Amino acid sequence: MRKALVIGASSEIGLEVVKELIRKDYHIFCTYYKNLNKIKILKKNNVTKIQYFKLNLKSLKSIKAFAYKINQTTKNIDLLILGANINSKRKEFMKINYKLFREKINSNFLSYIFLIQLLIKNLLKKKKVKIIHISTLASKRGSWGLAEYSSSKAALDNVLKCIGFEYKNLDINSVYLGPVETKGYYFANKTNKKTKTKFITPKKAGLKIIKKI
Repeated sequence: MRKALVIGASSEIGLEVVKELIRKDYHIFCTYYKNLNKIKILKKNNVTKIQYFKLNLKSLKSIKAFAYKINQTTKNIDLLILGANINSKRKEFMKINYKLFREKINSNFLSYIFLIQLLIKNLLKKKKVKIIHISTLASKRGSWGLAEYSSSKAALDNVLKCIGFEYKNLDINSVYLGPVETKGYYFANKTNKKTKTKFITPKKAGLKIIKKI
């Protein structure tokens, strides 16, 4: 059975990715931070296919503890999906202070870099592994009020490309999503559900990501 590790699987897009991987008969290692309820429900019907771990991307201690646990649990994976993000509210560039910029870079960029380094030591070295970063169109085009968020995603996109030159066994892709109807979108845009934005659903986003496998 193929194995997948999904970072950020407790709700919405990440949860839909897990559902699709179950249908494709993967054994899935997945992470959550605060809300475990939906993953628990999914696991009840797929006991042998799901294992979950707590991971706080804001904490170096948590990242180290997670990497240790996953390295003890399995010796290889076939697929790594990088999906968790720390939500952002749109803010004018001149109102973004140093602390806010640093927090976003730490949580959405540096935390992943360090985690990937730890995983490469044991899980990603020898076997052919597919890595998919759930990115955003804002990382390519930019977007008003999202300077710290879009730059952190673009930075990770670029570093992953650099990693691909060093590790030929890693097949790395980013998926650039437009607006997805999630709580994070409404949080970022301070808008309600009557907005005229053309969304795709989390399920369609999950299917778009799975097509990259």
